Parts: sequence; C-alpha cells; structure tokens
Amino acid sequence: MSVLIKNGTIITAVDEYKADIYIEGERISAIGENLSMKAEKVIDAAGKFVLPGGVDQHVHYSFDYKGEKVRGFETTNAAIAGGTTTVIEFVNQEPGKGIAETIEEYDRIEAAPQAMADYSFHGVICDPSDKVFEEIKSLPDKGISTVKLFMAYKGLPFHSNDESIFKALKASKDAGVTVMVHAENADVIDVLQNECLGKGQTEPYYHAVSRPVSRSGSHAKGHSLGEFGRSANLYCSCNGEKGYGIN
Repeated sequence: MSVLIKNGTIITAVDEYKADIYIEGERISAIGENLSMKAEKVIDAAGKFVLPGGVDQHVHYSFDYKGEKVRGFETTNAAIAGGTTTVIEFVNQEPGKGIAETIEEYDRIEAAPQAMADYSFHGVICDPSDKVFEEIKSLPDKGISTVKLFMAYKGLPFHSNDESIFKALKASKDAGVTVMVHAENADVIDVLQNECLGKGQTEPYYHAVSRPVSRSGSHAKGHSLGEFGRSANLYCSCNGEKGYGIN
C-alpha cells in the first residue's frame, strides 16, 4: 500500500520543517515539498506534527515469576496509541535451551500471533556457562545483537560472577554483540536483604533499603570488566548514581 502525507510539519532528532512524505509498503521512499506521486491513501496533515515512531528498548512482556505472569504482546496496542511503534523485549533463556532457541520459541508462541507493534529481542543469559558464551558468536547471524547478564540475584542460576561476565564480554567483542549488565552488588544486597527479613521488614519500601545507592558500585566494576575485554557494555539496571553507560 502507498501513502502520501501532505502539508505536515516533520519533526526529527535534529530538524523541524514542512514537507510531504511518500510511503511505499512499510518504507519511506521520498520526503520533499509538493510531492505529486499517486498514492492509494492521501493524508492531509496540515497543522499537525509528523514524528517518527518511538522505540521502547526495555520491556518485559509475558514475564513469569513464582506462578504469576504479566500481560504480554496483546497489550502492544497501548504502545501504538502512545506513539511507540517498536518494542524490544527481554527473553529469559529457558533451562536446557540456548539463547537463540529460546527466543525463536518465544517469538512463535508469545509475540508473532498477537503483536501489534514492531518488535525485537534481547537475549537474557540465565545459564552463564562456557557453552552459552560460545553461542554468542553466532547470535548476530540470527538477528540477535544484545545479551544481558545479572550481577545481582546471588544464589539463583542466572547470577553471573566476574569470570562469567568477562568471558561473555570477550565473546561478544569479536561477534559485535552488546552486553547489557544488571549491575547491582549481589553480596551486599544478600546481607541487607537478610537483615531486613530478620527484622520483619518485608514491605515494598525495604526493597529500596536493601539496595543502597553507591557512588562507585557495580556499574564501576562492570565498566572495568568492559575495559579489560575491550567490548561494548550497557548498564541497564544498577544501584549507582549513573544509570547508563557505554564503554
């Protein structure tokens, strides 16, 4: 289907100007003044702003935890209504399966049948083993360019120590994969959580108490590991003052 949007004010990351937009299929093929192509649908956007769709790169749909499951891709119509046209979902690696296999199955069952927005996936490493780190090298060929590891959650299978994170960073550097790190100090949190539990402090407020802000916390350690591995890493959840960083 072809669409011609006329007389709108186009907003980009760097510019604001009046022009027409011609779309063929799902691709913008021309932008300019007074475009005269024939289109199956013509939209008069006079007096309106025309903006690119937003990208929400951190979503958790269909997330299972202790028998509870959040709503899934059937809710992406809400994103569309708010101007977000692409979402990037975190997919937790299933026990006994690789990252790509888990994502392919998740897409087939949870996303493809009901998604109303464009979407992509981050692979979440829940089995930080040499076999999984070896798989990282083949992920870009399957359209997967990011993986995530957890420095937090001591005692759970997907907790990654420094050795695991460093191995993942090294494998990712050669493959061109970005490593996302949930950067919290698992040992400190474990001590503080047990202190709160011992005092009967189980209300939501104490979740924050057990995760104090650090001026040089786990994101600094993650940054150092990234420097050693000379790789790209993104801190997507941390208990330091600086939430995001690229090395």
